[in-house]
Amino acid sequence: MTQQIKLQQKQADRLILTDGMRQSIKILSMSATDLSKYLEKIATKNPLVQVKKYENFRNNKNDGINFDQVKNLNMKESFYDHLTAQVSILPITKKQKNDLTRLIYKLNSQGYLKQNSKDLETKLNISSVELDNDIGILQRLDPAGVGARSLSECLFLQAKDDGAAEVVLMILQKNFNLLVSHNFKRIRDLYNLTIDKWEQIFSYLKGLTANPASEYQSIEEVNYIVPDAKVSVDHGGRFRLWLTRFGQPQLVFAEQTYKNLKQNSDTRTKEYINEKRQEYLSLNQSLHKREHTLLMTINQIVLYQHSFFLKRGTMIPMIESDIAKKLKVNVSTVSRTIGGKYLQTDFGIFPLRYFFSKKVNSVDKKKYYSVNEVKEKRL
Repeated sequence: MTQQIKLQQKQADRLILTDGMRQSIKILSMSATDLSKYLEKIATKNPLVQVKKYENFRNNKNDGINFDQVKNLNMKESFYDHLTAQVSILPITKKQKNDLTRLIYKLNSQGYLKQNSKDLETKLNISSVELDNDIGILQRLDPAGVGARSLSECLFLQAKDDGAAEVVLMILQKNFNLLVSHNFKRIRDLYNLTIDKWEQIFSYLKGLTANPASEYQSIEEVNYIVPDAKVSVDHGGRFRLWLTRFGQPQLVFAEQTYKNLKQNSDTRTKEYINEKRQEYLSLNQSLHKREHTLLMTINQIVLYQHSFFLKRGTMIPMIESDIAKKLKVNVSTVSRTIGGKYLQTDFGIFPLRYFFSKKVNSVDKKKYYSVNEVKEKRL
């Protein structure tokens, strides 16, 4: 069923997204290293394109990369560690924490709870009421969608956590079969939706993930990372933010060769070089969009967490939808933008995802902390 949904989703994407849009989305989600490999692969098939990297960072005063900070980047955390860390600071009994921890290790690698309730009650030695209560708590942890028993519930949990409109929740909860079968007209009729309104809803639904644990999968050892951007604060408390260039790929087009071939070639060759030039222009446009989106996203992160950057103060709870609303983009755009990207500060280099965290209530419920802040207090 899941494979069928993915296939249908891809077919829907092909109807909506142009090749250029798909390329922009792909490039936006890449780290600098992956982007370099991707462009180099394209360059092998395009004789008019060459990929270079900005390497001479010592002559670029704006980069100012401090490589002594890179050694502090081994911030690896497994999916299960991320969940159990949250459970450990919840205002619940020791028994509930133990039961929840055992329940967490019953999740599959994608974050789903696939075992049936009777088996779980037997294996965990708890009642059906206790199990339902534990699952309810589990489903409120970060990342949203964890602990779901089905794809529809997984998407519903994410939409609910994101504060989605009631009609979106109703579609996921009551009409998921119509969504899977692409019976969009029936959905529009049921909820009296205009075509424009439905397209907005469908675009939002495509931004949800079927794999809540994806961020924690295939984590590889990182030995050397170059930040994508740097933020610095001067003595007057003024912020300065810029994208770094060192290690970033630069696309170079052989303009003179193109002009020579255009003047002295037959029709077939001219068609070929024009095609390769258009490929370069499309790539270059996607790269500029990537830079713009990355800079705007980091700028909003700095605005939200200014206390942290100014004096390494407390970080406030912030989720991807907060940034998406400010930038007026889809949540999936923010997710792709921050994935695999790093920011250098005056006191260290951090993954962009480090600055995103849900809030966790304190025992007295009058205060709240970010998940990351609680983790640091435990260390």
